[in-house]
Amino acid sequence: MPSDAPCRYQIVFREECASSLAGIVADAVIESRPGHTCVVATVRDQSEFYGLLDRFAGLALRPVSLVELELTRKDEDPAASARRAEGND
Repeated sequence: MPSDAPCRYQIVFREECASSLAGIVADAVIESRPGHTCVVATVRDQSEFYGLLDRFAGLALRPVSLVELELTRKDEDPAASARRAEGND
C-alpha cells in the first residue's frame, strides 16, 4: 500500500481520557472504559498520522497499543471512491 493511502487505526491509552480527546480527534470513535480509552481514527496519509500522534504527545498521552485496521469502503477517502467509479483505480 502506498504511504499516502488512507489508513484506519485503533489506538488504546491506559488512562480514561475521552474528554481530553473529544476536541482533538475529528471524525473518530472514542470510547472510555475503566482504566483505558480506545480511539479509532482514519487518516488520509502519513503526515496526518504523525500529526495525530504529535497531538497525543502534546497531551502527555502515550498509546499502549496501536493497530492498523482494515479500511472499509465507508471509511475510504471520497476521491478514491470517485476514481474507482471512473475506472481509474
